[in-house]
Amino acid sequence: LVVGDTRPMRERPDLSAPIVWRAEPGVVGNLSRCGKGWCSLDVDGRSGFVEAAHVYGVTPGETLP
Repeated sequence: LVVGDTRPMRERPDLSAPIVWRAEPGVVGNLSRCGKGWCSLDVDGRSGFVEAAHVYGVTPGETLP
């Protein structure tokens, strides 16, 4: 679940990476991995990396393989 404002989904887990999608608040997606402050998020086949702080239920420093 994306929280806060509309969040950029980036090509790779880096603030300078190109934005490939934008996720609206409340959007539900599948997390495939999290680490180093980023999560890979898939929303209906559209995937990208979002900052972990912008995803509900992910705690700071949490990793998902």
